[in-house]
Amino acid sequence: MNLKLIIFVVWFLITSCTTEQPVTIEFAPYLHGKLVNCEEGFRSVGMTDLRFYIHDIYLVSGEDELLPLTFKKDGRWQSSNVALVDLENGTGACFNGTNASNAVVEGTYPGGLVKGLEFKIGVPETLNHSDPLTAVSPLNYTDMHWHWASGYKFFRAGLATLNDSFFIHLGSSRCSGTIGEIKGCLSANRAFVHIDRFDPARNVVGVDLGLLFNEVSLNDGINSDCQSGPVDPNCEKPFSRFGLNFETGEAVESANFFSSEPKK
Repeated sequence: MNLKLIIFVVWFLITSCTTEQPVTIEFAPYLHGKLVNCEEGFRSVGMTDLRFYIHDIYLVSGEDELLPLTFKKDGRWQSSNVALVDLENGTGACFNGTNASNAVVEGTYPGGLVKGLEFKIGVPETLNHSDPLTAVSPLNYTDMHWHWASGYKFFRAGLATLNDSFFIHLGSSRCSGTIGEIKGCLSANRAFVHIDRFDPARNVVGVDLGLLFNEVSLNDGINSDCQSGPVDPNCEKPFSRFGLNFETGEAVESANFFSSEPKK
């Protein structure tokens, strides 16, 4: 074997080897900058729910390159293109939830220094109108489906006091058609998240319900909700936190209640 052939073989082996590295992205619920959980109940304000789908995840390299995350299919919380993050556990104030929970998204990425994170909240349009009774995990959770809207709840969260409460169910709205025959939705309502100074080895993604519900009244004694406007006026303030245009459902800026927090 001549020298040129040897060099070519070595070069081919090096360049054809995968550089994909495993990565785990952790999420944690916060309330006004402090960690919160279901067990804290209604002493002042309690978390009653926090679940959401995410997709199109990218790690941001030191050179500002977007490095795609390839999902690890686990048969429960993640498929090849969408993951369900579930930060409630069905206890305490989250009594309407489920016992199972999931605070991580796992996968691989091309490797290298990471300084940021991007992802979309929701279910991709090609999957959003699947029948949850026949869909594969994590799209088979009926609690995360809007049968009346023929699509999935992308994000559901709630806060409550002893005499008041507010919950948010975000999903595509103003859809025409039925499951399997949806012609389209006028409001996509897929929020976008960009987080700076995020290293998955050192940081978690904080989801601050205090920021999301910041302009929602929990002192009027009226149990209220937001179910994905624009026909619902209660959604106007929360939509601004998601970075969504209230009238069109278009993502116009990053959701502002997600942040990089140090691992405890």
